[in-house]
Amino acid sequence: MRYAYLDNFLGKRDHRTVPSIRATSVWRDNGDSIAVQYHNTVVVQVWRDGYFVLNSGGYRTATTKERIRAYSPAVLYQKAHRWYLAPRNQDGTINWSKDAQVEFYDGMRIDAAGNVSG
Repeated sequence: MRYAYLDNFLGKRDHRTVPSIRATSVWRDNGDSIAVQYHNTVVVQVWRDGYFVLNSGGYRTATTKERIRAYSPAVLYQKAHRWYLAPRNQDGTINWSKDAQVEFYDGMRIDAAGNVSG
């Protein structure tokens, strides 16, 4: 999901609950980002420059993972009770190589293609 899409979704409002998606809301965090909040945790922060910051808030649940996937380009999956991010190849396909896996951590920053940045 891109910044412009969420900005359009909010319209002139600063905060909006997402219809039919329980306990999820979207709000302008500051002039340069929009936050997607699930319960009390900002799970995705979408920056105007095309980057995303991901956060589970310590709640490694299926629904938290689902919200992160829905509002970011992250290819997030779980293996042996741990979360991982699979990067994308230059052609946009997912790189499932074990060497390419990055273990998920709160505060990780990814680009619009879903690759870890910084």
